[in-house]
Amino acid sequence: MTKGNFMLNVSKLKAGDIMTFEGERNEDGKLDPLSHLIMILTDSEVSHAGLFIQEDPPAMADAALSGLHAHLVADKGTPLRPVHICRVKKTDDTNISPVINAAKKYIEQNLVYPLPDLILLGMILIYKNISHVSLKQKVVIGLLKLVTAKIKSILEDKKYEGKHPMICSEFVYQCYLDASKKDPRLKLILKNADLQLSLRHRTSITLLDHYIDYRFSQQKFFASNDEPIEKSLFENKIEDIEENESELLQMAIKGIHDKDRLFGENKDLSLAVQDFLIAHQQLKGTPISSFKNLIDNAKEQQAFFVTPNDLLCHISNADNLGKLDIYRDSNKLR
Repeated sequence: MTKGNFMLNVSKLKAGDIMTFEGERNEDGKLDPLSHLIMILTDSEVSHAGLFIQEDPPAMADAALSGLHAHLVADKGTPLRPVHICRVKKTDDTNISPVINAAKKYIEQNLVYPLPDLILLGMILIYKNISHVSLKQKVVIGLLKLVTAKIKSILEDKKYEGKHPMICSEFVYQCYLDASKKDPRLKLILKNADLQLSLRHRTSITLLDHYIDYRFSQQKFFASNDEPIEKSLFENKIEDIEENESELLQMAIKGIHDKDRLFGENKDLSLAVQDFLIAHQQLKGTPISSFKNLIDNAKEQQAFFVTPNDLLCHISNADNLGKLDIYRDSNKLR
């Protein structure tokens, strides 16, 4: 999908437009470290996604810190954030309403996803090809432990019980996937996405692949496929891990630019991957009983994992119309 260079305004947007946001910046104009790291790992200029759901008044829906909600948007105001707009190719008889109805259904469910960018980071580390960057093993393990600890804190918070969350890009993709059951033309067709490249070349290039390979190479360490998974060796308190969050993000960004040597497969890295997989699948409401169960569920999630960069660059049946500086009201649309 060719990127559009045209500058747009909100009045040009149509319900169903896919919105991908460039990295968030602070008051000094510096990129937020988490947004920056997501952009580096996905080799992209975007780190967040949303769906334009109505034209009057103009509003979008996205999964952010407060959960999955709809918000009014405008051309002017602060904070401003550059947004790329993609529109699925349609014919005169294509009705976009199934996409909007799916979005409203998820909004009404009041899905919650605290810390969505952190969890997106963990999923990118596990499920995507990050071989184009160099990261120290201790930094990768530290980041995975951080995300896992955050997920565990969400699981322990009773107010989130029974609410299965989505990250931003997953929400957009799922709305179109749901709508495609009524009109197959509405399914987003991904081409040259990281997962498809991995399958085509048949190489172990994701941390999930490394984990599976190491698991089978270390029979003394791991139980058989059908036996329960060994308990993690990591027992750090979440408070101790959270204190290092900013330092970990900065180390990761600096390490990439310094061309640190890529991590290798070993026990500690495999345990960090395993911990994340278990916690994330519990968050999605998926019971884990054995290694085989863990991997089967992980592969299923990987197959449907879409990043903001995939939505910007890899949809073959959509046009990139251009971008605009958009203001997103912090208040929920009622």
